[in-house]
Amino acid sequence: MDGAGTAFGGKAGRVEVELKVGEGARERRVKPARRHESGVERPPGTVAVGERLSLRVKSPIDGWLKLYYFGMRDGRAVALWPRGGEEGRLEAGKEYGIPGELHPQPLVETGPTTAETGRKERLLAVVTARRVDLPAAAVDSAGAAFAARGGFAAADEAVGSLLDLPEDEWDYGLFEMEVVHG
Repeated sequence: MDGAGTAFGGKAGRVEVELKVGEGARERRVKPARRHESGVERPPGTVAVGERLSLRVKSPIDGWLKLYYFGMRDGRAVALWPRGGEEGRLEAGKEYGIPGELHPQPLVETGPTTAETGRKERLLAVVTARRVDLPAAAVDSAGAAFAARGGFAAADEAVGSLLDLPEDEWDYGLFEMEVVHG
């Protein structure tokens, strides 16, 4: 987990977002490819078809979580949380996870591989200080911007334009993974 950083919602601290791939002795942590205002961009992690993924999110403030998966087949965003009437509310200091409160079962990589599609898999976790409804088309546009620019140099700008909130009212972690055969 990244340490304390810029103020979020007027309080010291960052949203903690952690992604783990595999299980048991083969479990490994994937660091976010990009974080809000971090200036750090990391190479993608690797996940094999059939491997399990687990996610943990913890916010220093009460807020709202949006979790999106950018599909490898078409690059479109799929809302993982909230879904179907859930509101996406987080309590400060409480851990939320997959498996766990966000979804009872781990996510399992089903493919196709990055080599087959030419796309990397992406997972975006955004926490806001106020409730913000993000239309799927706008999230898809941001995903397309990430892909078109060949990296995440403009991720803060793209996510910020989606939210239309002051910089200190949101934080995010963006993961990128190469999918390979198991």
